[in-house]
Amino acid sequence: LKQLQKQSFILTKKTDATKEQIEFSKTIEMEFHPLIRDIQLVLAEKKLEYHLEYQSLTLSGGCSRIKNLTAFLTQSLDIPCQRLQHSPHFPPLNFEADSHQALECATALGLALEGLKKAKNPPVNLLKGDLAKEGKTWPLFWEKFSYLTKISVALYVAFTAYAIARDYLSSEILDKVETLLRQQAKSIAHLPASRANERHILKFIRTKKRQEKNREFIEKLQQMPSALDILAQISSSTPVNRYGKVQVKKLSIQYDKVHLEGYVSSQRTLKQLKTALKTLSKNKRIQTLSPSLAKGAQGIPFALQWTLNTKGLKHEL
Repeated sequence: LKQLQKQSFILTKKTDATKEQIEFSKTIEMEFHPLIRDIQLVLAEKKLEYHLEYQSLTLSGGCSRIKNLTAFLTQSLDIPCQRLQHSPHFPPLNFEADSHQALECATALGLALEGLKKAKNPPVNLLKGDLAKEGKTWPLFWEKFSYLTKISVALYVAFTAYAIARDYLSSEILDKVETLLRQQAKSIAHLPASRANERHILKFIRTKKRQEKNREFIEKLQQMPSALDILAQISSSTPVNRYGKVQVKKLSIQYDKVHLEGYVSSQRTLKQLKTALKTLSKNKRIQTLSPSLAKGAQGIPFALQWTLNTKGLKHEL
């Protein structure tokens, strides 16, 4: 190891070096790359933490003997690096400032610094019982968050009690509702006890709703004027023969919508027909549609639609 520290080197330029020297230099450089990465991280962290500006770095220890190491680190870290020199601030020590003593001093100082480091695996603490060290994490936590913890526990207990009470009341109300449903099913729907359940009660309600709709439908039918009455109103409102001939081929009545198709002898007759039918329209408007009848000798086909003042069902005449 001592021979390696004395004779190892890193090439700053490789123009005049042999192949073996280049390979040896590369091997040394590869071993320093992890160290350089760690140094860069530490320097960046301390720079941000303490707002530092680095002027230079000083090397100590046995590896500082490697030739051209300071130049290699200076180039990699962008910070001037130099080997540790004798300190001129202690003249009573009478250090000899030669190159050999400088190397030995750097090595000794590096070993001294290593000795001051804390061990990674400290000895086991054998103090137990009353002499054991007490942790301060829990007392500090309780002192800081005791009030909040008590409030949280109280809220949790209150919420749990509320949830249990709500579940109990819901079950009790559900039992009462089922009992009332059975009673109403027996008294109103006349269902036996074996069929007094939700499915048969809903079926009874749907049946009653359907019967009510049928009753309303029948009432509308009774109040609805007949299709013949509507046809008579249309006939009485059509123009007389002196305006032209009108032939009705199709009359469709669906609720309050009336659809009329036929032939007229002229456009004047069609205009007079639309004017006459406005008296039967709810909004005084007659809509002209595309007729489905074919053109022929019978006249000009037409198709009209309007809304009556009454409601009815669909009839075909």
